[in-house]
Amino acid sequence: MDIFTFYIGGRHYAFDIDKVAEVTEPRRLVSIPKSLKYIKGVINFKGMLYSIIDTYSIFDLEQKHSQEHDIIILEDENYRLGFLSERVIGALTIPDFQEGIVSETSECFIKYIYNLNNIDVRLIDTKEVFKTIEIAVTCYM
Repeated sequence: MDIFTFYIGGRHYAFDIDKVAEVTEPRRLVSIPKSLKYIKGVINFKGMLYSIIDTYSIFDLEQKHSQEHDIIILEDENYRLGFLSERVIGALTIPDFQEGIVSETSECFIKYIYNLNNIDVRLIDTKEVFKTIEIAVTCYM
């Protein structure tokens, strides 16, 4: 399985690489009044609006200091989203499910936790994220 990894809030996260369209440098976000707490704002990227997910908020992480963040752009046939990232690590190929390497979790929006070289990498369940914030996202499509 190919994943795209990044680091934020002291943890490593990953997306299925098929959902990652590209990574963009920090951009000015436009806030949306009364939006879900997970929605940091929207950006205009290549002439289209993308809702930007506050990765700290959605995973209940502490933001130690203010900094600019790269934005990981995700797309599928129905949605366009961006996630904030402190540091992009990049693409990795992980072995298929093997006992001891993958553990299931009850963490919100996390499909599995992979232990790679003694580092826990949380695989984000993009279907669950898209489904949960569907109303907020479709308002800007």
